[in-house]
Amino acid sequence: MVGGITTESTDSEEATSQLESGLSQMAEMNLIDTSNIVDTTIINYQTQVVSGELYMVLAELTLSDGTHELVYVKLWDAPWEGMVDALQTACTYTSDDTISGTLCSDASDCLELVQNSGDCVTAST
Repeated sequence: MVGGITTESTDSEEATSQLESGLSQMAEMNLIDTSNIVDTTIINYQTQVVSGELYMVLAELTLSDGTHELVYVKLWDAPWEGMVDALQTACTYTSDDTISGTLCSDASDCLELVQNSGDCVTAST
């Protein structure tokens, strides 16, 4: 459906690939250090057909120092415009404790937490 947001499987190769792409771009912008990630749990993965396709991934990362980071990335894919999984939005929220199921009860709560209380950057295209 054009314009509609579709919730996809969080354990798909596509969800993992999109998260990895977003984290890699965040690392290039010095927003995150991917070498410290010891575990990743994708909480929510959505796609939206627009002029191209948007990929939105919400995940909790466990870092080597025991802290947890809630990460939200929105990527835009429009190859004919030179945009291939281009990072549009990146948000992070760090906690000493597990975030999902503790500080937020579901994907919607976690998204609200990271967007309202985390650090977010929006790419200029």
